Amino acid sequence: MDSYFGKSLTSHVKDKVLIGANEKRKYTFAEGDLVQISPTSKRPETGWLARKGEVGVVNKIITLDNKKMVYVKFPRYMIHMTVENFVHIEDIDRENLLVQANLANAANRIDDCLGYVESLCVPQGYDFNREERRIYSIAYKKVFNGYRKSLKQLLSTAELSLAQRNSDIGKKKTYANFVFNKVEEFSKMVEEAIFLIEKVLLPNCHRTHNTVNIVFFYKCKGDFLRYLLHFKSGEPKNKLIRRSDKAYVYGYRIAQKGEMGLAEPLIPSHPMRLAISLNYSVYLYTVKKERRRAAGHCKQAFDAAVAWVDRLSEDNYADATHLMKQMRDNLNNWLGQDLSSLITFSITGN
Repeated sequence: MDSYFGKSLTSHVKDKVLIGANEKRKYTFAEGDLVQISPTSKRPETGWLARKGEVGVVNKIITLDNKKMVYVKFPRYMIHMTVENFVHIEDIDRENLLVQANLANAANRIDDCLGYVESLCVPQGYDFNREERRIYSIAYKKVFNGYRKSLKQLLSTAELSLAQRNSDIGKKKTYANFVFNKVEEFSKMVEEAIFLIEKVLLPNCHRTHNTVNIVFFYKCKGDFLRYLLHFKSGEPKNKLIRRSDKAYVYGYRIAQKGEMGLAEPLIPSHPMRLAISLNYSVYLYTVKKERRRAAGHCKQAFDAAVAWVDRLSEDNYADATHLMKQMRDNLNNWLGQDLSSLITFSITGN
């Protein structure tokens, strides 16, 4: 009997041959092949323009210094990298990408996590499920928050240097140019995230008429644009404010009223409707300084949700009550403790 740990030796040989063939095909490309940039590859010289989930066409393959270089034409650019930096689109497995994204997040490898998340965002591809929305939100929030924190520290250091009368003019110019370049880099990151939402993710959920995802991505669009506001001034900042406002308003309108032929409305206590209400009210309060309007919007959404909260599933109930607590805390802060008695909200078991 040609057995090997309970499995025939012939089967093991066949498996080895198959694995070897798959590995060989993995790094074998031909002109016209459809490929993506590998999720964990370094971003090429095009920077944030080169998104991991975008589909490109192999243009040519050359050998340079004993390395095979693959030239790939994407819709907005062409890049060339070694073969291990690309993957055939038929080798993309969404379940594996989701598992790897979660593992990368657990290991605090945020850039890798974002790479796996970007690889889930395929034009004309599948709509996001709940778990994919969650890891998408985590990946972008961690990457953007990291950049925002470092930029704020950089600005603080630069302002101290520029405020010194006796500091060297050349040094001041160096500081100013360095800060400008870093802000521009962050701007490109945000704009590419917005491009992905507008051109890939929203069209994908429009096809499925998925109200939750439509509202989610409009909320993300408003949030991402809001992140840039601290680093802009003048008309560029005003444009960002208008774009952010438009995203929040349209997303909330979809959540509240739906849109004929596109999406059904969400009930007032649905977590996604509460999430966009919460973020929009924070935007009104902190960015537009419309504090009365912010409190009114938040209070209205909060009161409407209270009557509907018991109609939610267990998972949605937990998310909704967490968001309602945040809304209640904000209202108490904004309206003052004297008016906190107006905001009543009790949660079963708490």
